[in-house]
Amino acid sequence: TLSLTEGTATPTGLVATIEVFDLSGGALLAAGGTVTPQSRPYVYYLSASWAASAGATSYTFQYCRGGTTCSTQVVSVTSASPPITGSQYTVSVQACSAGGCSAYSAAVIPTVIQD
Repeated sequence: TLSLTEGTATPTGLVATIEVFDLSGGALLAAGGTVTPQSRPYVYYLSASWAASAGATSYTFQYCRGGTTCSTQVVSVTSASPPITGSQYTVSVQACSAGGCSAYSAAVIPTVIQD
């Protein structure tokens, strides 16, 4: 999809994961892959990647916790790994060039992985 005024294509192929480390060493995922809420010490790592957009000089990666609190990270490569707390996120990305930025890609829910 091209943004008509900027000419920079919206990035495609966005893939994201959240790795969850249970520092107490116990089981974390319930049936169906959902995170079981317990009072244990967790560490969360979000990583995402996407296909390059022609003409893009940077990308704005947006990650939203619980659908309401959003943060962004500007990167010059086709991946991002911002610091997060928790595992309830949606992510999207937009491509930017000297002429402006594309629309954000469709939001993706990261796959949660227990390590």
